Amino acid sequence: MLNERSVAALALARELGTCDRAHRNGRTLFDHLVGVANIAAAWKLPEYVCDAALFHSVYGTAVYRDAAASVERRREVRAAIGSAAERLAFTFGSLDRTCFAAALARMDAPRAVALTTRFGSVDDFSARDVVDLTLLAIVNEVEQHAAPDGSPANWRAVCRPLVAAVVRWNLADVPAFVRKTLTVSDADAERAQTSYARGLEGVTADPGAAVAAFRFAAESPLSVGEPLVWLARLCTRAGDRGVAAAHTLEARARFEAWGTPWDKRRTLAEWLEDGIGEGWGTH
Repeated sequence: MLNERSVAALALARELGTCDRAHRNGRTLFDHLVGVANIAAAWKLPEYVCDAALFHSVYGTAVYRDAAASVERRREVRAAIGSAAERLAFTFGSLDRTCFAAALARMDAPRAVALTTRFGSVDDFSARDVVDLTLLAIVNEVEQHAAPDGSPANWRAVCRPLVAAVVRWNLADVPAFVRKTLTVSDADAERAQTSYARGLEGVTADPGAAVAAFRFAAESPLSVGEPLVWLARLCTRAGDRGVAAAHTLEARARFEAWGTPWDKRRTLAEWLEDGIGEGWGTH
């Protein structure tokens, strides 16, 4: 349930015009901001990190230059989400990502560091800043990374320095299921994606092959829910409702743990409602 601060924060995010700014995969900036905040909450990151996630790119970033908020509006954002969260959001937007990645590569453990920002200034970052920025950057990629059509893609491949640092540091902040997926190789991720795509192709033409393909994808270390949704549907069609129910429960647990879909051709709400709803048991 939304608390008073989150209601005000959402209202401010809209008022900044984020609903009118385009983002990846045909969505708006507002959609992306809310999605990142939802993942941060699902991963049980600190509250101020979740609040920062909702505004993490409103000041623009090294990649997303269409700033929704000017520096002059920092006071309003600070009033909506608190000083710690606003500072983290602003700092995330100011990061020179190449400089930050290089600094992470030199750290056996999080530590304070002075870094050049994308504006040319040199700012001091505490060890806690380094952890929070790394986690926020990973969550940002998890939320938005997909193939051009929204189908699954390997988000780990686009943020290897961040992933490598989290694995090396063995952070308690990172959920155990996420830590497990961080060590998945690109080859294994690609095999899971290929198997999932093969399963989709066989749903109608060859259900038996589709079951095998979805099972392979479901058993991969990626811990994603979509293959289980399809397995539940196919098991229901075959009359095996007990197995279908088990797949449904596990799929829901994985979706809720990730806080975002792997296959972004559907939203999380659509996967939960249409993919695991009672309607699937009647088809």
